Amino acid sequence: MEEQKKGKCVYCGNYRGYYTKAPTCFKRESCGYCTHEQKVVKNGDTCEKWRKMRPCYGRKSYTSRALLKIMEDLAAIRQIFEEDREEEEIYRELCRDK
Repeated sequence: MEEQKKGKCVYCGNYRGYYTKAPTCFKRESCGYCTHEQKVVKNGDTCEKWRKMRPCYGRKSYTSRALLKIMEDLAAIRQIFEEDREEEEIYRELCRDK
């Protein structure tokens, strides 16, 4: 019979770590959530359903694309505000000349 791997939960693909907000950063807690068992587990716990974590190399490019989109949206909003301000200045000058 083939023996299944037993690894620490913290290194399992089913594990989602818990974090708490500190004044200047987020601190990792010593427990997390197991999506397979659907319960809170400690980092050092083990189980028969341990699986290898997925690589995260795609996350960085996804995040970069999302941030680029946000920057483009903010630039468009900024342009709208600048155009509105310019129109207001023109309107004030016209009203002042009358």
